Amino acid sequence: MLKKILWATTACMVLSLAPCPAFCADNSTAVTTSTSIVSGVGGINADMLKKFSASKPYDGKINAVSAQNLNDLSEKRSVLQSKDKFFSTKIDTGAVSDQKRSGRCWLFAALGMLSPKVVEKYAVADFEFSQNYNTFYDKLEKANMFYEMMIKYADRDIMDRNLRIWLKDPVSDGGHWTYASDIIEKYGVVPNYAMAETVHSNNTTTMNYVLEGLLRKHAAEIRDLAKQGKSVDELRQVKEKDLSEVYSLLSMCLGEPPQKFNLRFETKKDKKITESKMVTPVEFYKSLGVNLKDYISIFSNPAWNYNEYYVIENNRNMYDSKDLPMINIEMDKFKAAAKASIKAGEPVWFAADASHDMDRKLGVMYEDLYDYSSLLGINTKMPKRERYLYGSSIANHAMLVTGYDEVNGKITKWCVKNSWGKTPGDSGYFTMYDNWVDDNVYQFIVNKKYLSKDVLDLLNKTPIVLPEYDLMRENLNK
Repeated sequence: MLKKILWATTACMVLSLAPCPAFCADNSTAVTTSTSIVSGVGGINADMLKKFSASKPYDGKINAVSAQNLNDLSEKRSVLQSKDKFFSTKIDTGAVSDQKRSGRCWLFAALGMLSPKVVEKYAVADFEFSQNYNTFYDKLEKANMFYEMMIKYADRDIMDRNLRIWLKDPVSDGGHWTYASDIIEKYGVVPNYAMAETVHSNNTTTMNYVLEGLLRKHAAEIRDLAKQGKSVDELRQVKEKDLSEVYSLLSMCLGEPPQKFNLRFETKKDKKITESKMVTPVEFYKSLGVNLKDYISIFSNPAWNYNEYYVIENNRNMYDSKDLPMINIEMDKFKAAAKASIKAGEPVWFAADASHDMDRKLGVMYEDLYDYSSLLGINTKMPKRERYLYGSSIANHAMLVTGYDEVNGKITKWCVKNSWGKTPGDSGYFTMYDNWVDDNVYQFIVNKKYLSKDVLDLLNKTPIVLPEYDLMRENLNK
């Protein structure tokens, strides 16, 4: 081993003494050297390299771009300078929450939809639910779903495509609207003081690593028992033991959820503290008078056929629930439903591609906010449909629409409540321009009363079942 180390060290020293053509004053030396490159059919050859080098930008542009962030160089100043924070219609949804280093945006947005109901019913100034409480049961239900899929796919080859999806992300942070609504309906909700955030709910990386390792270990055991001929009932008995371990781990990391809690508020008008009342989480949820089954998932995804009803196979976090129903409609109907909901005082949960044309510090979402094409001399534009199909765009973040700005009968921008704390944007609120909705928003959640009859009738159609590996499920579930 020592000889190998000495040889490697000597070789490096010898190589470092050799002259490097790239440092020659005449760049032709580097180009000439490239003629010695040997390439097979379809490979990059010397002639190609000469053409590439001849067409590169001038040195001043290379120096400028290489030394600065592309977004800083390409961001349109005209958009930022013309931005105002006024909205003609806006819902007061209170202070912004912070999901911190976790992927629970979908849950924060869903609970944010319910917060105004508490403010209205109990006449309080502000209110925040415990996201940690619902996170606990989301993880537990996802673990159960994972075990059931291991039982279902027990006879599949270990490299089976469907099986690999579940083994890749057994119990990730991500989710869809129904992940939240199903958990809320089954387990209820509690105020944030009844089950506060912990180190592991704020930063889920290590907890998820340990939990997913445990689940994969259990998966191997379930598959081995299935090969030995154990019945489904016997495998489910093993699953119950495995779930007990999951519950114990979650209790240590997140705390154990309360079965009852002391419900108290400070009233907005006279700042009085209300009398204590012990209630269950389900009782508290039911007191809000909300039926989450009345809320419909509408999409506007040009990669799917419009005016169709879709479901993605096994797209749920609870095994005994139903897969997320999705109505795909044209953009004009899509926006009209969101506008109707906000106008009536109900915020709108939505899922979008938050990696595209968003200034995360200033809280601006504007299509072509970053003009890479002009800066770099290349055409980076793709239609939304192709961006989705080729993996350049996907619904990867959920937020809450809380208002819109209508000028001369046309909406120019939307007010968005994010879950990244109070620092970015306007105290945590973002400005989403209408052109950004067209190219980056995929899903709205609205009460069915804000949908036209022809849109609601789509739910009577036989749903088109998309596979487990559909992009919409695989990405938002991260």
